[in-house]
Amino acid sequence: MQQTAGWQVPLLEVAHLTMHFGGIAAVEDLSFAAYPREVTAIIGPNGAGKTTVFNCLTGFCRPRSGRISLQGAGTAMRIDRLAADRIARRARVARTFQNIRLFAGMTCLENLLVAQHHRLSAGHLFRPAIRAADIALRDAASPGNRPGNVYAPAPALPR
Repeated sequence: MQQTAGWQVPLLEVAHLTMHFGGIAAVEDLSFAAYPREVTAIIGPNGAGKTTVFNCLTGFCRPRSGRISLQGAGTAMRIDRLAADRIARRARVARTFQNIRLFAGMTCLENLLVAQHHRLSAGHLFRPAIRAADIALRDAASPGNRPGNVYAPAPALPR
């Protein structure tokens, strides 16, 4: 655990975060810190801006103002101006969406492969490690290794 002058250094620090959508303030002057070995929660009613905060933390939205910093390996990294892919790669922070939708015209396996789009869209398809991961996913999903039929059309799968 890192300490500075007797105080813990926060793993995540958000200072004066503000995010507007048009004339609507979704988040206004929010500040908080998350420390090692502590639970930090963002709570509030629907429409309070919780998802917007996470969208700013992951680079999905760029805040109007404020600072977001992550502490790691002894150095602080500002992430509030980085693109989402750089935040995911360098800071290992990413988000998922609650709405999971399958592509109806594709098999379960094909839907899983689409989930790797961030690697594929970055032009890494033919890198050996990415290709090996693709082959490993296909092998793990083969009918002999997994229950169910990953080659069945997605509409036939339970939702």
